[in-house]
Amino acid sequence: MDRSELARLVYGDSSIGDYLTLPEIKECCDEAMGDTGWSFPVSGTFQEHWSKQRTKRHCYFRLWTQSARKFKVEQLNLGERFTHYGKVIELMDLRFEKIMEECPEEFSGVDAYKMFGTVVRPGIKYDIAGNDITDYTDYSDYHD
Repeated sequence: MDRSELARLVYGDSSIGDYLTLPEIKECCDEAMGDTGWSFPVSGTFQEHWSKQRTKRHCYFRLWTQSARKFKVEQLNLGERFTHYGKVIELMDLRFEKIMEECPEEFSGVDAYKMFGTVVRPGIKYDIAGNDITDYTDYSDYHD
């Protein structure tokens, strides 16, 4: 799924298209890619789902900031909308943080088995002066 497809999907999938233009939604798509660390095109149901969710989140943030500006001027009932957007954004961020913790391999671009390195030390022991004392059996004379 490329940027235009994602933007059209979000534009038509919810009431976001009633309040934001397609170019604004495309900017939200770019912000979503920044969150996930992915780049377009995204593939697979996992990446497509979370790209869509993060794009919606950024769209809601835009609507939230627009509501904040209007809140001070218009009627009090806009305060409910403002609060609602804030709660939706907070919930979406919590879900995203949880999925990032549960599936870090999906966001890192690294296979899970490569995520944690193994350190293999040479097994060589040195004294303070840098002399190799690996073959000594009694280390009591040497202090690290």
